Amino acid sequence: MAKTPQTNLQQRPAKGTPERDRELQATAARVKAPTFTLVAWDRTAPGLIREWAIRAARAGAPANKVGSALCYAAEFDRWQADHGSKIPD
Repeated sequence: MAKTPQTNLQQRPAKGTPERDRELQATAARVKAPTFTLVAWDRTAPGLIREWAIRAARAGAPANKVGSALCYAAEFDRWQADHGSKIPD
């Protein structure tokens, strides 16, 4: 008996990718789950992201998710170097 192709099933984005992050954000919004947003001008943001990455790695998060977070922290650092930062108000 031949296998039936499952062409109607959508493949989910890989964990730790920006596409998967967007999917999770949409899901959180749909179920009204609380979220917390950091903005690049927040002086504390890069360090908070790095701390989250350390904790996530220790908890067993996928390496690409941790790596993605560390890339965001570096991007925040670059943004702050170019534009400045401030204490959250």
